[in-house]
Amino acid sequence: MLNFIICEDNKTFSNDISNEITKLMINTKEEYFLNVFEGYNKELKNKIKQNNRKIYILDIELPKKSGLEIAREIRETDWESIIIIVSAHTELQYEVFKNRLMILDFISKFTNYKRTLKKTLETAIKVINKRKVLEITCNYIKYRISLKNIIYIEKKLGENKVIIKTTQSKYEVSKNLKEIKRQLDIRFYQTHRAMIINKDFITMVDYINNVITFQGGENTTLLSKNYKKGLKDDV
Repeated sequence: MLNFIICEDNKTFSNDISNEITKLMINTKEEYFLNVFEGYNKELKNKIKQNNRKIYILDIELPKKSGLEIAREIRETDWESIIIIVSAHTELQYEVFKNRLMILDFISKFTNYKRTLKKTLETAIKVINKRKVLEITCNYIKYRISLKNIIYIEKKLGENKVIIKTTQSKYEVSKNLKEIKRQLDIRFYQTHRAMIINKDFITMVDYINNVITFQGGENTTLLSKNYKKGLKDDV
């Protein structure tokens, strides 16, 4: 799930930002959660500590802590989440970037900011999706596998284990498909009760003989009747 965290004390602007996020996400199949704060508080502090995918949209002038101070706190433990600044104080733009906090964009509230925000959010989602990983333990070693490199995930027959096939390797872990599926995104589709595939690696689907062919020539026949229509609509 993708978490958007807005910190903005002006209701009009926070509503505008929320609406832009909703319009953007409604056309995707990805689950997301919208968190809106008027300033720094205990709940926001706890959100910052949580280990999940986040896109922050921060105003600079806020009660208790400025958006720049909040960005510094985020970066103490988290260099993966995206931070976007939306502010009326354009004179602080240099100060924001000078802090080297990996701010994706500084958006002025006075210069067609809705259009700019939409484009910046689209970029943020692309960036954060490329960073997404599946965390597993295989032979007592922890791995963080980039989702973009996973070709398929297959349940091992008769065992509570799955095989994760990537572009570089193959992993066998003691998990079930349901557990794994919760960590995946819209690139993935379940074709059978024992198979989840990455649609980006599909080169051909033979719906008559139930064969899915992947890049490199490998294929699977784990395409069941119940999942065919959804795959046709999705690919």
